[in-house]
Amino acid sequence: MFRNGLRTADAEDLTTGVITTLQYLRRVGSQIVGVATTIASVLRETGGPTDLTVGAIADTEMLVRSGTTIVGSSPGMSRAQVLLMIDLKGV
Repeated sequence: MFRNGLRTADAEDLTTGVITTLQYLRRVGSQIVGVATTIASVLRETGGPTDLTVGAIADTEMLVRSGTTIVGSSPGMSRAQVLLMIDLKGV
């Protein structure tokens, strides 16, 4: 039998809302709908969860969170120093 929707792991039925070309899928209540957001422009952190907008990031800059925006920043140290710092932190 064909159903216009999906079933979650807890057996909850989700219906399909409006989804147009080149949209990403997002659950809103009990519906799966299309969202006109590109993956390159928004990141979701899991603490809130909070959607973080991606701002300007130039070549060779590192990423820094500023409020609800991710932006590029010059590290004030050489690339080798940044890589060493990351290695020492075990990231």
